[in-house]
Amino acid sequence: MFGKASNVKLIVLLAVLLGVYLGIEFFGGKSRSSTFREVLVDYDNEKVDKVVLKKKGGEETILKKEGDNWKVLLSDKNKTVNASSDKVKGLLNSLKDIKPSRIIAKSESKWKEYEVTDSLATRAMVYVNGDKAVDIYLGKFNFNNSGNQNQFGNPYARQQQQYYTAVRLKKDNEVYASDNFMSMSISTDASSYRNSKLLDIKKDSVKQISFVYPADSSFVLEKSEGKWMIDNVAADSSSVAKYLQTLGYTNGSNFEDEVSKNSLGKETYTLLIKEAGKSEPVEIKAYSNSDKKWIINSSFNEESLFSDEQERIVQKLFKGKDHFLKTKS
Repeated sequence: MFGKASNVKLIVLLAVLLGVYLGIEFFGGKSRSSTFREVLVDYDNEKVDKVVLKKKGGEETILKKEGDNWKVLLSDKNKTVNASSDKVKGLLNSLKDIKPSRIIAKSESKWKEYEVTDSLATRAMVYVNGDKAVDIYLGKFNFNNSGNQNQFGNPYARQQQQYYTAVRLKKDNEVYASDNFMSMSISTDASSYRNSKLLDIKKDSVKQISFVYPADSSFVLEKSEGKWMIDNVAADSSSVAKYLQTLGYTNGSNFEDEVSKNSLGKETYTLLIKEAGKSEPVEIKAYSNSDKKWIINSSFNEESLFSDEQERIVQKLFKGKDHFLKTKS
């Protein structure tokens, strides 16, 4: 009899405790947003049509999709230029790498400490079909452990350091640690999203390259019956293969926005690359410029000019005839 009474009391006590827990969880002083969010960033890449990245201090980088193409606004130049779809895709994928690992702060008083305020954080806003889908602050980067010894105290066995970035959704008070996410991986520099390609060709598709130089130094490298020839002389196959390998994918690194194409005058060097199955060659021009040394432009990316002060591109692309006529001893 007493045993049954004790069981009833225990059941009633458990029911009361469960009721208190549920009451606090669902109807307590804090809103439901204070519970742990399993997902912070989620969207379909194909439906994203705008991304705004706000630097610490307020300057914005704006990426907008126009049709199938992405554009980036250069605020300091007051103009819009082509963005690289691959780079925008990489950005969207990087943002989706932000996974909440744990809550490290629950109140606004901790925002400054974790650098998740407007003045201290990088802010990323992603729009889907015109509506803001994500608004998140990327704050302080830190390490979970600072020691270099492993758990057994062996000073020679270095353990891998775990790192995290403090992040906060604009609408929430909670600050999360996102393990193994680096806030520095999200560039806020508009130029980092521009189309920097000069060439993007498959080496096996190239059938002819014309090197147009001053005076009588021009020549044509042409594939005939499976062999590369210059003026009916067999070219060194190894030298041609190495050149085509480096030619396949070439980027510019320094955008030149202060000079207009019309002001450059006549080009000094020209490269004409003909590919199988294409009617028009890719044309790359190098302009000698007293201020920037060299200015490079490509028909593959007509909009952009690149400065080449160190002659990295000129030396890579514009080879002399002797380069391909070397013979190996």
